[in-house]
Amino acid sequence: DSVDRVKMIIIAEAGLVACCLMLALNTLLPHPHVGFIYFIAAINSALFGIHRPSLDALGPRLVKHHEIQSMSILSMFKSNVGMIGGPALGGILIGSAGVVWIYLIDLATLMVSIIALFQITRLAPLAEGEKPSFKR
Repeated sequence: DSVDRVKMIIIAEAGLVACCLMLALNTLLPHPHVGFIYFIAAINSALFGIHRPSLDALGPRLVKHHEIQSMSILSMFKSNVGMIGGPALGGILIGSAGVVWIYLIDLATLMVSIIALFQITRLAPLAEGEKPSFKR
């Protein structure tokens, strides 16, 4: 809670952009490295571990209290559509355009997201508390 959530999301998404770029470059190699894909997948998972909680905590701070239920419903709808439609659309695009284009499309959507995140005004911390520390 002591770190700016928007900044945390932007950092995570910048890392995801780098991962997409590396996966696209690996795809263009004459013999792509499978081990490299696993390595990037591990980094992607770690970045999502930072991204998702920050994004979930940011939502209620951006909408009015009476809009939280609607925001939650839209978020669940987005997740369901993404889980069902994403793989189907991905399969169609991979079959027609190729894998490298999928990574580049993902990279472009992440860039749009980062630009949108920079449009969010700075949010004040919830409460002035003690900063996290290992000291007692």
